[in-house]
Amino acid sequence: PARGALHLLGAPPGAVAVVTPRLVTAYGPGDGDLRWHREAGPGCAFDPTRTAHHAGLLLIARHCAPGTPWTSRIAAVSATAPFA
Repeated sequence: PARGALHLLGAPPGAVAVVTPRLVTAYGPGDGDLRWHREAGPGCAFDPTRTAHHAGLLLIARHCAPGTPWTSRIAAVSATAPFA
C-alpha cells in the first residue's frame, strides 16, 4: 500500500518525498527533477506508515537490526537534504 508514502516538504515550491522501505527520494514538484535520495542502510528499513512532520523536517521511523543504537532508528529529511 502507498499510504503515507508521499510527503510535501518545505515551503512552496519545496519538494515531494517518496518513502519506501529501502529508499527515500525527493523530487521537485514543478519539474520532477530528483533533488536527493537516502538509503535506509544495511540491515535497516524505513517505515512509510510511521512518519511525523516537525519544524520543517519529515521524521521517519527506521527499523534496524537488534543492537542498533536508538539514534539510528529515526531519519530526518528536509526539502533540501537528508540528515541522520
